[in-house]
This record gives sequence, C-alpha cells and structure tokens, in this order.
Amino acid sequence: MVLSLLSFVFFAPLVDADRGMIPVSPEVSVYEPGQKAIVAWNGAEEILILSTGVSASGETLVVELIPLPSKPQVEAASFTSFEEVQSLIWREV
Repeated sequence: MVLSLLSFVFFAPLVDADRGMIPVSPEVSVYEPGQKAIVAWNGAEEILILSTGVSASGETLVVELIPLPSKPQVEAASFTSFEEVQSLIWREV
C-alpha cells in the first residue's frame, strides 16, 4: 500500500490530465494528433468549445475522460465558431 502510494506521488508530475481515451478493443491504438479550443469568459461564466482530431488503427468504440472541475452542460457546437474567431484575429492583425 505504501509502495503504491509513493510510486503515485513520484510519477504524478509526469501525467497529463487534459483528456484520455480508452479503446474498448485493446488491440486498437487511438491517436489524437491535434486539438483546437476556444475559451470564452465573461467574468461569471466560462464556455469551452473543443475540437479534436482523432484517428485509430482500426474500428473500435472508446471511453473518453475529460477532467473538469464541475458537471458541465454539454452541447454540440459548429466548426463555424473557429472560423469566426480566426476572422476576428485576422481583423486585429
């Protein structure tokens, strides 16, 4: 017990906690080569729009884990959001 706790503390700084995908078929490898995000905050409410590129070595279902500080309200978003933000940035450059 103590040994496992010590190994957890030792390796904890090496762990990335942004997102994880576990394939249902263990022989299939899942890759996430890219991520795009928009974070909007008005002083009281934060909105996160997240887009990820995912590929796999074969067909499988995956379980996705995203650590968040509270239970989020999840809605589908359009890729148009990213195009709008890009045009706002280019207008200011």
